[in-house]
Amino acid sequence: LAVRVEAVEDEAVGDVHPSDVCAGPGPFAITTNSTVNTAVAGTYSVTYTATDSAGNAATNSRVVLVVAAPTFSGVTSVVLGTNLVNGTRTVQFTAGVNPNGQISAVHFQYGLTTAYGGISEPVQLPAVFTTNNATVTVTGFGSGFTYHWRVTAANSSGSITTADQTFTIGSPADSGLPGDINGDGIVSQAELDAVYGHYLTNSPWLQMTNVLGLGTSNVNFALPNPAAGGYTVEATTDLVNWMTLGVAAPRYEFTDTNAPAGPARYYRLRHP
Repeated sequence: LAVRVEAVEDEAVGDVHPSDVCAGPGPFAITTNSTVNTAVAGTYSVTYTATDSAGNAATNSRVVLVVAAPTFSGVTSVVLGTNLVNGTRTVQFTAGVNPNGQISAVHFQYGLTTAYGGISEPVQLPAVFTTNNATVTVTGFGSGFTYHWRVTAANSSGSITTADQTFTIGSPADSGLPGDINGDGIVSQAELDAVYGHYLTNSPWLQMTNVLGLGTSNVNFALPNPAAGGYTVEATTDLVNWMTLGVAAPRYEFTDTNAPAGPARYYRLRHP
């Protein structure tokens, strides 16, 4: 452990004089009480006591800092999400760092090889003797690759770098579930909403236009850029249980003879 000892303040508890009206000039017996461990970074105290031959004593205290290069207590990387436009992933890097008494800068490096190539903006940690989490979020990681990364922390006493770390970003299809954006094997409601919301604003497919006849027996509408093949029309009154009505004609007309009766009915298209 490379350390540096710094005396940062004196606290005068009493005054030591070169002469005393009771005992005259010294000599004085000087004793020291110290908790300093120069092998371990931290805050320590040293107390000096001077006692004359008459038993009069004066005390002086000093705070001593033993500082050192930063140390790590753990590093992690987590895939946070996917950009729905270009499919790239966002990754959060975190390192537990003890600055060991001095302002320290933390950098994260990342890339497809151990040459890295990418580096984060520095995270500044305060001059304390406790572990702080340094965290950065980086976007633009492609699916289907293994990435290398490491962390460097430095202060005026020196620097330290972790061993090479890796993480692999698989394709969203790796879980076997369409719509599983983060590949955790679960299609959450948030993932479903994100995919559906992106689909509605970026695709003209299956958006009904020019709808005529709703509430009557004959309904017709248009679909821009329809997929090849026909569709089967299904109906429901509760949006949970669906009943097949039959195949829609190529011009997207269908008949529902029960439409005027009963509660409101909703329609959807299914292919095939």
